[in-house]
Amino acid sequence: MATTTTTTATNPAVPQVAAKPMAKGSARFRSSWHDEAKQSSWSIAHWFFHLLDIDPLPPKASFPVADKADKVPYVSEWSLHRWIAPRLAVPLLLHHVLVAHYGITLHPVAAFFLYSVAFKLFGVSTMHMLRRVGAQHGFLDGQVPRDGIPDDSVGKVAMSLISTSTYRPILAVMLAYDRNAPPALSWMVPAQLTLYTVVLDFWFYWYHRLMHEVPWLWKLHSTHHLTRHPNATLTLFADEVQEIFDIAGIPLFAYWTIRYLVPVLGGSNFGFYEWWFCGMYVAFIELAGHSGLRVFAQPPGSFGILRSAGIELCIEDHDLHHRRGWKKSGNYGKQTRVWDTLFGSKIAREECTEDNVDWSQRVAIPW
Repeated sequence: MATTTTTTATNPAVPQVAAKPMAKGSARFRSSWHDEAKQSSWSIAHWFFHLLDIDPLPPKASFPVADKADKVPYVSEWSLHRWIAPRLAVPLLLHHVLVAHYGITLHPVAAFFLYSVAFKLFGVSTMHMLRRVGAQHGFLDGQVPRDGIPDDSVGKVAMSLISTSTYRPILAVMLAYDRNAPPALSWMVPAQLTLYTVVLDFWFYWYHRLMHEVPWLWKLHSTHHLTRHPNATLTLFADEVQEIFDIAGIPLFAYWTIRYLVPVLGGSNFGFYEWWFCGMYVAFIELAGHSGLRVFAQPPGSFGILRSAGIELCIEDHDLHHRRGWKKSGNYGKQTRVWDTLFGSKIAREECTEDNVDWSQRVAIPW
């Protein structure tokens, strides 16, 4: 397919962002550790990616390359709910069977084990699915090679994924789990999910924006921006302080805010099972948002409400944040474009513009 040169439109509300030279990052993220001849020197982290088969760019895989002017296929929000919901239901159903049929009320330690394992399996399944979609449709800015897991940070990347899928369930169990409350979801959970993603994104937006605009905070965030073309495994690739806020700080602020807002708005309680439900959707959105897949896919957390208002997020939005932004950037939200719209920090899309999305070509999400 011939390469075409495109001109990028800019958002007048956001200053033109010049990409900073990233020789260190571009060289750093070219993986060579996959070579089977090197297996004798692999660490546990290398085997972690190999045995779980979650390397986003395995050595023998091929991915299609599209011009930016080529039409982008569309992922329906319903297809994402249909993929996510059954996987979220597994630990809840298993827990229900233990309580309803065997009278077993799970001790908090047992509950942590169940939901932590479920979180990890959900993440592995998500990365498998994202890679299969990439094999079908390729990546954004496809003329440039996608970043892999860097040779010198395989252990760090593995630890970021393990930490996220361990500490978030710990927090949920410690703060919200009641062993005497049987597993159940409020009928208001779709509305709670919408509210949770917007509220979480409020906290993330300002934390993220300040990390870019305050010099001493930027030093804590710059590691995450060494990747210009990230993949799902690099979602939490950052310095330790940022990892703590990403893994625990922002979800905690969102949880406490929702715990206050839900009763005020006349809704039912936001407990452990609702937080689990919302947290898994957030994890899916975080992984997909760093995948760089060349599809128009919006986060499945607002049930079309944000899309109808023109303030939905898509994969390209965060991809552009990495590609075009360095210390000065835009697209600071990671769940929505609500706050980027309100505070004038949107970056105009290049490939996923309204007239470049093929709304008739729906992507079949592989199971």
